[in-house]
Amino acid sequence: MNRYLVVPLIYPRKNTDMKSIISGLTPPLDTFNNKNKLSKWFSIVNDFKKLITHWGHFKYIRSRIEVFFNIAKNSMNMKKNHQYTMPSIEKKVARVVLLTEKLISMFNLVYIDLRRLSSW
Repeated sequence: MNRYLVVPLIYPRKNTDMKSIISGLTPPLDTFNNKNKLSKWFSIVNDFKKLITHWGHFKYIRSRIEVFFNIAKNSMNMKKNHQYTMPSIEKKVARVVLLTEKLISMFNLVYIDLRRLSSW
């Protein structure tokens, strides 16, 4: 939130202490130089507070994101990246994301549980 001024989409797990997360939100020092940045930061924090209180609605989305990355890491060999340049990493990640999405859509067509696929 501080660096990119966006509200995060991945919501916390079950036993997360929301009070400590909200009390730990402090604006970065460079936002005090610019009033527009500071007001934007406070509006983002207020949006975050509103969304985080209803994070149960986003549980399904978080579950799908976790399943996607588990499949990408375990089934598509994303655990080990031995590329050292940015273009080669971008090529590998693009292939893995495309193939993971295709694999998920194939398994959805035959009604197989995706959680089994990530540990397969």
